[in-house]
Amino acid sequence: MKVLHQSIVAKADDRFYGWPANCGMWSWQNEENGRTEILLGLIEGYHLADHGTGHAIDETRARHTIFARSLDGGETWALERPDLPWPDVKSLEEIEPDEEGDNAWIPLLGEPMDFTAPGFALMFQNMSTHYPSRSWFYYTYDKGHTWFGPYRVPTFCKGMSMRTDYTVLDSQTLFVGMTGTREDGHEGITFAARLCDGGLRWERLGTMGEEPVNGFRIMPSTCILPDGSYVSATRYCIKGGVRRLEFFKSTDAGLTWKKISDVGASDDQKAGNPPAMRLLADGRLLVVYGKRDAPHGMIAHTSADGGYTWSEPFYLRRDSECADLGYPRMIVRPDGMAVTAYYYAPTEDSLRFIGSTIFDPAE
Repeated sequence: MKVLHQSIVAKADDRFYGWPANCGMWSWQNEENGRTEILLGLIEGYHLADHGTGHAIDETRARHTIFARSLDGGETWALERPDLPWPDVKSLEEIEPDEEGDNAWIPLLGEPMDFTAPGFALMFQNMSTHYPSRSWFYYTYDKGHTWFGPYRVPTFCKGMSMRTDYTVLDSQTLFVGMTGTREDGHEGITFAARLCDGGLRWERLGTMGEEPVNGFRIMPSTCILPDGSYVSATRYCIKGGVRRLEFFKSTDAGLTWKKISDVGASDDQKAGNPPAMRLLADGRLLVVYGKRDAPHGMIAHTSADGGYTWSEPFYLRRDSECADLGYPRMIVRPDGMAVTAYYYAPTEDSLRFIGSTIFDPAE
């Protein structure tokens, strides 16, 4: 692998920019100039150095989902703040504990989406990581300049903590990797679902692994291999124990899953980061994640056997002394170059910014 370009996507005095993995990253090819257009979702809040929470964000002030767009394949970026209507929000405290399926305050999708329409993208959002969190989605037909939504995600678990992980299967069907709470209401479990009839009907599929005890498995990133099998990377953490990425495989389109490997294991309780995974043109899998235990940085691995084994870690960057980083998203351009974006900071007291790296994942 070879790093080709590093850039800053979003950085400003007194602001916290973070968590692209909580939003999404999408790309389209511009037929006129041959360049790749990329849209990145991210969180904008206010920086607070003496935070004491693990994240340098002021929890007493508003935060918002915004976007960054690149028209040149990830070399330069501009921030955008389109109108993104929020649900008629209930706080977690306002959702009654006995209202197992209470998300009627989030509207239902009224007409089918066309998942193969030019400029289509789908983004999931959530209230929280624990019960009784609810989730919703938005969609766009013009590459994220305007969004429709919010629309309701079914409450498959006591709480739903969706992030964006989907694969379009045809104009009316797509696969979704989902995150919900454990039976006790704490985060969390990962499972699969299928959106049918343009999103008017949902089918729950299989769960990835056993429900963790005193920990969580969340935030899947899924690829469909050339042989039709599905591989999903997940974030796995046990309180007071190991933290790592775990990989699961399904040979029946998401109905059942089997663990096949893991990488990045650490007992450091600051460790743990969600994966961003993509399939390369040569059939290899590429995964990127933030390394929150020392030495801090952004790491990539490849797999040539469908996720059963992984290459040695390759540092895309390791110029940080701060554990508050990562949460990447990634796309692969038609020329084979990968573009990943993540939040980053050189020191604990530094502003958190969104960085991006363009790199060649060739062996």
